[in-house]
Amino acid sequence: MNLLLNSNQQMAQDFSHLFFSFEEHMERGEQDKAKEISKKQDMLLKELKENGYDVGALLEELKTRKSFRKSYETIIVFTDGGVRNNHDVSQESIAASAFAIYGDQKMLTHESSFIGNSIQLPSGEKIDINSTFAEYHGLLQALLFVEKYRASAKRIIFLTDCASMVQHIQQKLPQQRVFKEYVLDLISKLDSIPNVELKHIPREHNKITDGLVNQLLDKYERGEYTCN
Repeated sequence: MNLLLNSNQQMAQDFSHLFFSFEEHMERGEQDKAKEISKKQDMLLKELKENGYDVGALLEELKTRKSFRKSYETIIVFTDGGVRNNHDVSQESIAASAFAIYGDQKMLTHESSFIGNSIQLPSGEKIDINSTFAEYHGLLQALLFVEKYRASAKRIIFLTDCASMVQHIQQKLPQQRVFKEYVLDLISKLDSIPNVELKHIPREHNKITDGLVNQLLDKYERGEYTCN
């Protein structure tokens, strides 16, 4: 089993290298070399599929990496978080967050995350979820994504419809320890990104991520999504 796993990992790495090598040869107009690489890619994909490897996830990951290899004039990141049953003590609260990233007005990627009924602070402490933490979580996931893929632009603008979060980050830290701890982590990550901005927008301008949050919560309530 371990040998198969290691073999799949090596083939996935080889395919990733060929993926970007193919793109480089195509950009240089080297069609013959690109064709040779394409044949090798097909062979690796076939073997990975036969071994039960998630080829779809690999291709999606490579497409995402490709999108963020170039530098943009402006990257805009919409973030959102939402909670259901937050004020109904008879039901368990559930939450989700989402972000959507645009590079020079073109959608690059979007993701949604199920949070559940609790959230983990940077210290490791777990506390009950609420709408504020759901918004924090959405921004944090977006920041981690931008960091992971080393997104590069002359301006990277994070947009949120949560005015209190923007105020907490830019003007006055929240007084409660649990909120303050999370905000300080957000500030640290924002400060590590060059040319970054954080702005508040009206809720009606944040429909994409709001829709992603609600789609995920709807799936959970219908029993179509289960968390580990």
